[in-house]
Amino acid sequence: MHERRNALILNATLQNLRPNQTLVISQRYHLLGGVVAYNLSNVTILLDGQLIFSRRTRQWPRSADTNREDGRQVLECIHLIDPVNVTLTSSHRSPLGGILNGQGSAWWGFPLIGYVRYNEDRPRLMRITRGTNIVLENWLLLDSPYWSTLFEEMNGLTIRYVGIQARRTNRDGHSLMDLSAFNTDGIDVTGTNVHAHDCNIWVQDDVIAVKDGPIDYVGDDDDDADANRGRMRRSSNMIFERINATGLGLTIGSIGNYSEVLNITFRDCYLHKTVKGIYTKFRTSNKTRIEDVTFENIVMDAPSQFAIWLGPAQQADSALICHANPCSLCWPIVPGSKCSGEVNGTYRDLLLKNVQINRPQNGGGVLMASADNPMRGVIFDGVKVGCGPLHHDGSVTDAFPLLPREDIFDIHVLIFQLMCFCGLFIAGFICRKISLRAWSQIRYRERAPWALLFLGILLSFIIGHIAYFTLAMGRAENYFVCEGVQGQAIGDTFPVPSCFDDHTNIGARSKDSSCSTPVWREPVGGATIVSFVTALVCIVPAISSLLIRHTHQQKSQSNQRALSGSDLTAEEAEALNMRNKPSVLEDCRAAWAENECDTGVAMVRLRRQDI
Repeated sequence: MHERRNALILNATLQNLRPNQTLVISQRYHLLGGVVAYNLSNVTILLDGQLIFSRRTRQWPRSADTNREDGRQVLECIHLIDPVNVTLTSSHRSPLGGILNGQGSAWWGFPLIGYVRYNEDRPRLMRITRGTNIVLENWLLLDSPYWSTLFEEMNGLTIRYVGIQARRTNRDGHSLMDLSAFNTDGIDVTGTNVHAHDCNIWVQDDVIAVKDGPIDYVGDDDDDADANRGRMRRSSNMIFERINATGLGLTIGSIGNYSEVLNITFRDCYLHKTVKGIYTKFRTSNKTRIEDVTFENIVMDAPSQFAIWLGPAQQADSALICHANPCSLCWPIVPGSKCSGEVNGTYRDLLLKNVQINRPQNGGGVLMASADNPMRGVIFDGVKVGCGPLHHDGSVTDAFPLLPREDIFDIHVLIFQLMCFCGLFIAGFICRKISLRAWSQIRYRERAPWALLFLGILLSFIIGHIAYFTLAMGRAENYFVCEGVQGQAIGDTFPVPSCFDDHTNIGARSKDSSCSTPVWREPVGGATIVSFVTALVCIVPAISSLLIRHTHQQKSQSNQRALSGSDLTAEEAEALNMRNKPSVLEDCRAAWAENECDTGVAMVRLRRQDI
């Protein structure tokens, strides 16, 4: 009850704020979400304490509108609508300043399972709609259930000295366990005149996402989007600088119908073991444009997926993870997954300057557009992929001074790991019982080598396919895909994308010996080696079993021919014949101990020991 009461008190207090007043929050308060304030003007919210939002997802306030366009029902943690000249600040710089704690693990739930349960019906930690001259500084935003922030239709926004974190483990990077906190974007913003600087962000989705503007569709019968730019959804004139971050990259998008993003600059940023690095994306759309975008002085250390992605949005907007919208999350690893350039998405004048990529796990990246509407005016100036030392190889806390240093503990992750361990143990025990029972039956034993042979061939094909694409993406000297792009490489850019015009200087063209690719990193060679190892594990034992069985059959036939003229009893002949199958005695003894062997058969077989 106290959480609901605190939320009501904060709502009432915000609504009663008058111009030039300051709201001071100096203690720790637990509260439900649904904090909404309208038309705040010339006020300051000084947060020196903590606002900790409830873990009770079932009691979370929800909208009465069941037909919302985005399909979401829950209310945001904090939502400011139409604020003007509002400052959100703290007396101390993060992580010692004010804290908004969304306790997102309650919404993320068990890894992968929680997303299926809630999908995207989760609250954002902070949302500001139609704000004018807003300042956010010195706050720490922890574990948002959904996007950490959404600033939409802004006209004048400054974000500085802010820490944003959404993590599930202490891992220095992004494991599948961490990434199960889907959609925990750092800063999502639309509008104009935005400046964000000196921030630290560690999330499991887009670090910064410049999205399209307010929903204001042009009619479908209007064929000239340029003539209706005043009615287009537009985001423009934004600068993001001195950002230390890790996640799914510095992002433009995803961009949808009748929208454009213009004059955006990212500079002097460091990305630590990020998933993607530079990421621009169109979703399935109509008449969209990304133009005049600059990425300058960007350093990436060990990006785990694609360092640079310019093309369609690789995302899933439903519980079907591999659904292409327009590019599947499973592409290119899973057979049949699709990814193609967006024909209605227009890229113009993209500049990447002084971009250093250190030790990428999947090479340079993906540059993809439609052949019917290619990217134009793309320039790579000093974009280098290197295999030397990391830019920041020391303590992670040194690179992220605005984030907390406490150990991270997620009970859902711990329980999930224990469940997986117990599940594997139980599955192994069941498989052992089934295999012992099946092996005691001759008809199953004769079929087992063929089943093992089939399994080996199937695994070789699957692992070989995955290995081929994984190793192909992992070549530091290549871009995995470069199609539908009209670009130039200048300065000391290396490697030069295959679809670019090469205007680099001579020094950049010389191959860096430290990036030379060994045979096991070549796609064909690597896949061949992996498939060969799989064959050794599965196929060779299967063939050996078949050969041994064939040898035993030949010996049995030979013994039958030798015994046909002898005076041995039937039982003695059977015992002599069984000597060529020494494993049968052990199998029957084991089965005897479990009362699973026929008594008469066992007595006959045990008599072999006296012959």
